[in-house]
Amino acid sequence: MRRPHHADVHTDPAQDENLDQGPDLGLDLIEELAEHDGGHRSRPARKWLLVVVAAAVLLIGGISLALSLAPRDLAAEVAKASDRVETAVEIEGGGTAVVAVSDDADAGTVTLSGLPGPQAGSDYQLWVLAADSGNPSSLQVVSRDALDTTAAFKGLDAIEGLSLTVEPQGGSAGPTSDAVVTVELPETK
Repeated sequence: MRRPHHADVHTDPAQDENLDQGPDLGLDLIEELAEHDGGHRSRPARKWLLVVVAAAVLLIGGISLALSLAPRDLAAEVAKASDRVETAVEIEGGGTAVVAVSDDADAGTVTLSGLPGPQAGSDYQLWVLAADSGNPSSLQVVSRDALDTTAAFKGLDAIEGLSLTVEPQGGSAGPTSDAVVTVELPETK
């Protein structure tokens, strides 16, 4: 049912009760302004207002959705975290593994530096070790051309530590050699 225009307003209160009194969305102000302009613009003005409001809602919703679906930069979150705790371990044969964690970010990083290149046909592979079983899950294959690298992980409660192994080039589904180094996650404060 359409809303009454100024010309449709009844002076009989009994008839006024029968009018559709839908929710006031602030459109009365637009109608009032339109009436001062001869009453010819009330419907187009209302339509334009609704179009603008709908566009704004879609824009805000789209931005919110994009932000919620965007991948987190875990390494940056851990690096900036005020509760960041880290431990460094020298790797036998050369290099260092630095593990940093943040409870606030529920994430951590492992930074490898100074690693000697593995034998031809091999790559290093980082593994996260499950807290409940110690079972490894692949975190990242470290190729010969990217020996200095940082890898991020999340879900600190489910992880007890990290290990680094030498695997066939391209990595393996599970470790095929003994760990070059194993690092427990540092205790958070």
